Amino acid sequence: MNSQWVFRTPGLIKYNVEFGSKSGGAETVLKTVKNLVCGDAYIIQGQSNAEATGPNNGPTVDSPVPLNDWIRSYGNSHDGTLRGGWGNAIRTRIWGKPDYGVHQIGAWGMVLASNLVEKYRIPICMMNGAVGGTRIDQHQRNEVNPKDPATIYGRLLARIEGAKLTHGIRGVLWHQGENNQGSSSPTGDYDWKSYQQYFVELSAAWKQDYPNIQHYYIFQIWPSGCNMGGTPAGDMLLEVQRTLPSLYSNMRAMSTLGIVSKSSGRGLAHFDLEGYAQIAQLVSPLVEQDNYGLVPEQAITAPSLKRASFTSDVKDEIALDFGQPMAWKDEMKRYVYLDGVVAPIAAGAVSGNVITLKLKAPSSAKTISYLSGRDWDGTPKHLLYGANKIAALTFYAITVHSTR
Repeated sequence: MNSQWVFRTPGLIKYNVEFGSKSGGAETVLKTVKNLVCGDAYIIQGQSNAEATGPNNGPTVDSPVPLNDWIRSYGNSHDGTLRGGWGNAIRTRIWGKPDYGVHQIGAWGMVLASNLVEKYRIPICMMNGAVGGTRIDQHQRNEVNPKDPATIYGRLLARIEGAKLTHGIRGVLWHQGENNQGSSSPTGDYDWKSYQQYFVELSAAWKQDYPNIQHYYIFQIWPSGCNMGGTPAGDMLLEVQRTLPSLYSNMRAMSTLGIVSKSSGRGLAHFDLEGYAQIAQLVSPLVEQDNYGLVPEQAITAPSLKRASFTSDVKDEIALDFGQPMAWKDEMKRYVYLDGVVAPIAAGAVSGNVITLKLKAPSSAKTISYLSGRDWDGTPKHLLYGANKIAALTFYAITVHSTR
């Protein structure tokens, strides 16, 4: 019997495939494969806020929300085995139960997938390989044995190979860094100094094993996330995350600062369900623009400082160019620093992409920073926002140029 795989335009369609034999004019069906779908697949990777399964995610039950037949996953995200095979994705299962981890994609992974299915009528597969409390060096590929089950990388690779998706991954969503705000990496130095290189090596490994990746989406963590920062080393780690997209033509960085969560506060470790839903809502337009042709009416990115400069030789006014329309409110003055000291700002104003800070006196400052982990109190009203109401990415020790 001739078997023809006829997967046309991806959509909310279930396919059956029959395999068999033909002898003379008689056809015999030997095997039927049912419930096949054609859609897009993404990886979620990082530590606990990528895992997004607890402990502040609301009641943990077997089916916290009705399962969506068009959102799939493969294997067990907790132990990294192929156990469970293919199945409808679930936010999280009961901790300690035998099926914990099977088809789990986390709280914001579920919301993001649901948004894409609803809006674009296409099946979505999420492969979540995140592990809480991990550093970026722990996510690296074992070059001798890429599928090493003792590694985070190897366990996810084995699942993706088992799902036959190595060439079907569209993008990677990365939320990690809380455990890299100090100096716990194998280098023996501050983690921010090696974070960029570790990420470059990790993304190169992804591209080798998942060659059709088209886009990367990274989240800048909260200042002093999990109470592990609050130092210049922690602030610099966030600066490295902010600037990572400068190395890539296909990477976007999103802030998490503006998320309002019942568990909000300095040292935030995990978001609640509402907070995780906001993560999905922030990144969804970026995924849609890159992969589904969304044409936004305004900027959908987190504002990121492009250039800081004095506006004249008097040096009593600094212009901050963000490359997209901005907003200003006086409350955010408390989080601007010149050479590490709170800036003496008399007034602020905004014109298009540029925020202008009028200083109380001329300054000889060499650098400007925004939002130190030591001062962050978790209050969104004190933040700097774009005109699109997305919180700006923090920046640290950026050179203030002599003139614009």
